[in-house]
Amino acid sequence: MRETLKEYGKYIIGVALIVYFTISLIFKENNFWDNLDLTITITLVISVLYSQILWKYNPLEKTPKIYGEYEAKFISTYDKSIRKMNIEIKQDLLSTRIYMTTKESQSESISSSLKKKQDSWQLIYSYENVPNSIEREHSEIHFGTCMLNIINNKIKCGTYYTDRKTTGDINEITKLNKGE
Repeated sequence: MRETLKEYGKYIIGVALIVYFTISLIFKENNFWDNLDLTITITLVISVLYSQILWKYNPLEKTPKIYGEYEAKFISTYDKSIRKMNIEIKQDLLSTRIYMTTKESQSESISSSLKKKQDSWQLIYSYENVPNSIEREHSEIHFGTCMLNIINNKIKCGTYYTDRKTTGDINEITKLNKGE
């Protein structure tokens, strides 16, 4: 996220300068501080609107748009069984939150990062998994890290590992809807 903030910081400063000079031309009788106050307010509103909503509609925006609901299958080294999972991704320009549900447990991301690779992206996140109470006899609460590979705004496959020393592969990922 730090790289993203640096990148968009340049654009925000550019927008602020344009807004300031436009306000200075329109409100010639205002003093510097009045124009600066109005510039900060307008730039903040534009920045929040863009980072929360408008970025999704910008065809030039390079950040992958992966928000929405998905179904997937995963196989774990724990027992080699293939299981189904539902994944919900909530995303704005600067953050991504991931929620995963199976018949046995629920997971929520603790931290996440979108990383640009050469011709693709990777969503890397840490999560806490809380098994249903009836499952805790054989599956305790645990933490893990997941890496999902993204090509052309589509999540293709992934892998994960946990602090229980299990690993697994995620595949057959299907998007169920268009978004939030």
